[in-house]
Amino acid sequence: MQKFWIDRAGNAEGPYTMEQVAEYIRRDVVTPRTKILIDGTVDWIAAEDLPAVAALLSGAAAQPAISGSISPGPTEGKPAPGPRRRLIKVVVGLVLGLGGGAIVFAAATILPSLLFPEAPIAEVILEEGLPSQVSSIMVVRLRDDGEDSGSFAGGRASQLAIFCGGTHVSERLTAAEGQQAQALAEAGFFQILRTEKVREGLQCGRRLSTAMTGFHVLIVNFDDGDQRRHVGLMELDGLNDPPFPLSHNFSGLDGRCHPKEVGSTECSHTEGALVRRGDWWAFGTWPAVSAYARDWNRAGERSETTNMEYARLLGEQLEAGARETKIEIRPERLPFEILCRNLPSGMADCLPDEADDARTRIRANIRGVAVQATVPYAVRVEPEVSWTMSFATRDEEDAAEVARDLDELLRDWRAHLENREPTLIEQNRQSEEDDVDRREVMLRVFIRAMSSAVVEIDGRVARLIAHGELSNSEQREIQSHTERMRRTREAASNVVEAVIDGIDPERGDLTTLMGEDAASWMLQPRATEQICERIRVHIAELSDGGVATADFGQLFQVRQRYVETPCAGTV
Repeated sequence: MQKFWIDRAGNAEGPYTMEQVAEYIRRDVVTPRTKILIDGTVDWIAAEDLPAVAALLSGAAAQPAISGSISPGPTEGKPAPGPRRRLIKVVVGLVLGLGGGAIVFAAATILPSLLFPEAPIAEVILEEGLPSQVSSIMVVRLRDDGEDSGSFAGGRASQLAIFCGGTHVSERLTAAEGQQAQALAEAGFFQILRTEKVREGLQCGRRLSTAMTGFHVLIVNFDDGDQRRHVGLMELDGLNDPPFPLSHNFSGLDGRCHPKEVGSTECSHTEGALVRRGDWWAFGTWPAVSAYARDWNRAGERSETTNMEYARLLGEQLEAGARETKIEIRPERLPFEILCRNLPSGMADCLPDEADDARTRIRANIRGVAVQATVPYAVRVEPEVSWTMSFATRDEEDAAEVARDLDELLRDWRAHLENREPTLIEQNRQSEEDDVDRREVMLRVFIRAMSSAVVEIDGRVARLIAHGELSNSEQREIQSHTERMRRTREAASNVVEAVIDGIDPERGDLTTLMGEDAASWMLQPRATEQICERIRVHIAELSDGGVATADFGQLFQVRQRYVETPCAGTV
């Protein structure tokens, strides 16, 4: 397992697992600029330049660093439990489905809706709800009240539980598919069905779901001094029992927070908080919410010549109905560069060297970029695959220049991809992923879409628009994969609903997620708590002679589990 060292104030700390790094990202300890060393290498690299860590940094925006009592920070030798799998990649990563490059859409862990007819970003947010130093906005779309919504209600509650300081149980359960019982036990999955704190977080997520005016969340990333902050915005109506027990005033706005300790009236600056303005609620860590509230409550005082100007300009370009959307101000990477990192061999086989000059000129002339995409989705496969990249500039003259550079880049890129298509497909077939056929379909349609892509100008905005169609046979190939994904996500949703209600999940749902053996093990544990207690007593008696408890635990294949945690079902 790959491990990482983190530079904290000049001190190398670690090594940490990827799960521990993810927790530090959620707590704002690791930022895009934090230096990280991969264990066994010699070069320190910025976190945002490591693809796997960059994906976590983007994902943190969808889980804005809210850490409740059930989500402890990393400790040496004790990784945060459970694997994490991103369900949605960036426009092109999503379109291609080609692996774990940097994820553009921070909505990666939240199930999008099929239809979203209203404006992707509410006008009230574009006008008054952005910090002056906004750096990116993501539209995170939950399933609405339409077709099949009941089948995913538990998933929606799980996804919203993170805003309550909870855990994204649905994602962990979905990622557990096919694992053996022992691996699931070591990852902490069985504790999900027992822990009351998890239930409380999920119940809170259900309350948020019920109170949502529309099933979408906006994720706003902004700079606060030298820190990057993340806040999730939801429009809620009638939320009578909001998360976090302590009331707090944030710059004149009503809010709530986690107390510093039991019985304290002081907010913990390392835990979650929220603040509201009308029907809009902002969730994040205390520092993020505090900084956001300062700007949120004095919108009229801000200058128009800030990042907000470009955020609004790009927000007006977004079209209703796209599956994924993102706005990024002053992007450090252009979206087609991130796209290329998802191809089998990265940049070398994607963008030709001839495009370097055009890329440099585009970067110099733009002030922001918006990306939106329509792609096959797990509930229903449609033939259309499309994406639009919108580039905001200072004036119409710059927009025209960017359009010319996009035309030049597109010509070189298109020819290069067409020439490299056989090689890219062969590289994909050599992949060890279990959905090679689907990935090949998406690779082919991506190249077809690029072959017919066009460049347009709309005032100060230049756009690259690509569109492709799946053939009937390609739709069937995608459908077989997405149907399996749909069944898995529906099963995870059903298990989450059972956990919320304190009942045993259905065996069929657990079997879908974990396999028959693990499902049977969870529902019919072979050891009772009484047996576990006798084992603990026996270990304690044997330890009187000076032999370490852990050693006897290992001898009897019970390890520390029998001393520290429930052991039912593990004998």
